[in-house]
Amino acid sequence: QLAPKADDVWLKAMSMLKSVKCQKIPDNRDWSIRFPTIPDSQKTTLKRGNKKANTGNDQKIKSVFQHYDLPLTNPNP
Repeated sequence: QLAPKADDVWLKAMSMLKSVKCQKIPDNRDWSIRFPTIPDSQKTTLKRGNKKANTGNDQKIKSVFQHYDLPLTNPNP
């Protein structure tokens, strides 16, 4: 209910609640190699929906992090 279609937001919040360290893994491969696209599959995407002002990732992050009393800024940049 807090973050529909935003599993990445949910997973990040849950990792923070359990103090599980996470980091981005460097990957210099070309975008098309890392994320192959299935033809005609991009008409409706999470990416487009998550960029919307009141229903996008920013709102989902805010909702989840406030619900679990998590900081909205990274205390260890």
